[in-house]
Amino acid sequence: MKALSDLQNLSAGSTEPLLSLLSFPSTLQARTMVNTRRPVKKSRRHNIQRTLWCRRYPSSIHRPYFEDSITVCETEAITSPRFPRIEDNFDDAHVQPHFHDFTVLLRHGHKETSFRVFSKRGSSLPTNKCITPANVAANADENVDENAVRLAGNVVFMRLGAGPDGQSPISMRARDARMVDYVFDSPTFRKILADFQGPDRVLLPTVPLVVTRPRAFPR
Repeated sequence: MKALSDLQNLSAGSTEPLLSLLSFPSTLQARTMVNTRRPVKKSRRHNIQRTLWCRRYPSSIHRPYFEDSITVCETEAITSPRFPRIEDNFDDAHVQPHFHDFTVLLRHGHKETSFRVFSKRGSSLPTNKCITPANVAANADENVDENAVRLAGNVVFMRLGAGPDGQSPISMRARDARMVDYVFDSPTFRKILADFQGPDRVLLPTVPLVVTRPRAFPR
């Protein structure tokens, strides 16, 4: 309002309000926040993608299967760290958009194989049809509560072995199905994941979950 009255006085021939007019932009600048951030240039590394094989245990059918999974790489080198874009391998995004992951270490014989497991939790997710109490009874050495083996939503496995620390995903092979199915059917794995998805909201392990098998899987 003061600037408007100064303009009116200036149109009437007065020159005294010129100082106040000169100070008006500084007053306006003090009341507004100026965006001085430079636009971030998109790095070329975000365009480097590798398609790998993962193993998916869906909630819609009874059998697991292999499917493509996109990973984003920092460089074109084979040993470059890879970051999975796992959202494409999950359904029911409108029900639960968030997913969780943890590491499983399979010790079979004198060998070790690591996997990254991705899953969701939510009361509205459908029951995973790839898991049944009969499967648990056939593979368990201990008694597992039937309610403890109910999993929800999809479960996706990715094999680890790339990158400087060996914790980046690599593409699965067809013969890896036996190892992944063994982990999925193990009572230890099922109970950990069921407790996480259940009403008690037990946290996932921060260290690799160890699943053992006396004999090694053939290569």
